[in-house]
Amino acid sequence: MKKEIGDNISISKQDDEVLIKIINPLEGWQEMALLGWLVLWTSLGIYVTFYLFNAGLERDAYIFFIVYLSFWGYFEYKALHGYLFKKFGYELIKINKEKLLYKRSLFKRGKIKNYLRKNIKGFRLFEPSKKSFAAAYNKTFWTVGNEQIEFDYLGGKVSFGMHLEEKDARQLTVFLNRQLKTIH
Repeated sequence: MKKEIGDNISISKQDDEVLIKIINPLEGWQEMALLGWLVLWTSLGIYVTFYLFNAGLERDAYIFFIVYLSFWGYFEYKALHGYLFKKFGYELIKINKEKLLYKRSLFKRGKIKNYLRKNIKGFRLFEPSKKSFAAAYNKTFWTVGNEQIEFDYLGGKVSFGMHLEEKDARQLTVFLNRQLKTIH
């Protein structure tokens, strides 16, 4: 059986196993904006690095630019990872009799996390704090985050379903709760 929820969720079911793939593509203008920003940011870092090694700076200025490039490198990594994940990445959820497997895959690589079904306490929509800076930042299209669904697992919370529309997240939550009860 194959099923789709919205444009970004595909579900396939065989025997006692369900496989859910969630993609998170960028719209045309978003992809161009993120790619443009990435090119400009990379160019800036290359220019500052070139300047650092060729300007004959004093010790204090040299330390300033090293610290600056550390921050630049962090944001370069986040932007590149965000762009590549939106272009080539996806979330994969596999449910069978014993466990739920979750993987954030980029170029078909990623760490698989195992969750025993008997310890999963139902799926629900994620409710971020309305006053949280992190929640506001995660909603931006260039981030890898903004999970929409969560479940309790051994006293902690596990979330997934990045940047899903509320309607799709709601339908997937209902589907997952049903699967949790039906697959034995």
